[in-house]
Amino acid sequence: MRNSDDEKLNEKWPVLSDIAMPGIVGNFVSLATRKSEADPAAVLATFLVRFGVEIGSNPYLMIGDTKHNARLFAAIVGATSKARKGTSARPVDRLFSNISDKFVNSSNSFDINGSLYTPAKTSPGPLSSGEGLLWQVSDQNTGADIQKRLFILDEELAAALKSTERHGNTLSTTIRKLWDTGDIEPLTKNDRIKVTSAHVGIVTHITIEELKGSLKAIELHNGLANRFLWICSKRSKLIPNPTPMPTGELAAIQSLIINIIQRISGATKMEMTNTASDLWDNLYPEISKDHPGLIGSVINRAEAQIMRLAITYALIDNKYNIDTPHLKAALAFWEYAEASAKYIFSRHDESSPFEKIVTSLRSGEKTKTELHQTFGNNMAAEIMNNTLQKLKDLNLVDCRQEKSSGPKPKTIYSLRINEFTNLSNERGNVAYQLQTNSTE
Repeated sequence: MRNSDDEKLNEKWPVLSDIAMPGIVGNFVSLATRKSEADPAAVLATFLVRFGVEIGSNPYLMIGDTKHNARLFAAIVGATSKARKGTSARPVDRLFSNISDKFVNSSNSFDINGSLYTPAKTSPGPLSSGEGLLWQVSDQNTGADIQKRLFILDEELAAALKSTERHGNTLSTTIRKLWDTGDIEPLTKNDRIKVTSAHVGIVTHITIEELKGSLKAIELHNGLANRFLWICSKRSKLIPNPTPMPTGELAAIQSLIINIIQRISGATKMEMTNTASDLWDNLYPEISKDHPGLIGSVINRAEAQIMRLAITYALIDNKYNIDTPHLKAALAFWEYAEASAKYIFSRHDESSPFEKIVTSLRSGEKTKTELHQTFGNNMAAEIMNNTLQKLKDLNLVDCRQEKSSGPKPKTIYSLRINEFTNLSNERGNVAYQLQTNSTE
């Protein structure tokens, strides 16, 4: 019998399309959830991230001058503490742990571009500092010439977000850089760490209420949030006595994945087929729309996220290139992630001065007078000044002075040239790539 909270959740809860679970993916999610209370969307997200880590960074797609591969981050957000977020991770852990065990025996090893294949490293976290995370994949710790693959399953995102509040903590910046390129060399005076070609995937867990109290406005607007796929998760059904996945059925899926790893891991450049490119051209205007406000700061990296998902789906299908079914699967999963983000972050306060000013500046630079007019002259001058100063201190807003017709120069405020303009540049690169159908 459902309680009233469950009924309320079901009114707006996102629905995962079967299109997002083709072939091996669907078979595994079905197997993992058959006798389990795990949420299929949470299992799917964990599987996609874990597979992307295992396959490595060698297969890549060029979007303009930006290289994308199967590198994904996912935040599994439970409706309640009983959302079975951890349950969703166990089948994926068992699947890939058994695959790793098969390569312990040297007879199962194989070469990838002249290097002996080894399973990706895994870590249970917790994520606490940028330096600690970088050390796991640093050149000093692993060697500069090997592929640094690391899968992190951190089931306490709230603790990681709390860590980012500490003065001098670089976790947020580190996570963003690892998602972007995997190349980091912090300009520190002592104990310098260098990371090249790291391939890190992160799955982390939190409840909606924990998230509301932990994720500060700075992390929403500095680009950390939009590096993650936000996935709503809840108990899928009541299973008093869950049973493990049958060994035989699991082994069959493991064999298929091993074959994919052997064939695909050494691949290099990927392309889009003409039909997939045509589909992307048609969908691109809608996908690339700029969403205002707090929700926009979470979902405005849709183009890159969809492309990385499409790359992952293509590789799971044992294909070197992205075809229409892979793009459709990626779009279907992104629709779930986008709907999840809207459901999750609708609970955050978009009426705060911080959110109002950032939202206003997203449409273009403004003077303080223009900002006041945007808010109907209803924001107190002290609140306006304090909020603008905080935004400047957080390096989210720039200001400059220009001559005015009056005795005093006017001050003009604008969002910093960082995440916001980078998104615009990325969109232009995608559009150019698709229009020219470059094969270089």
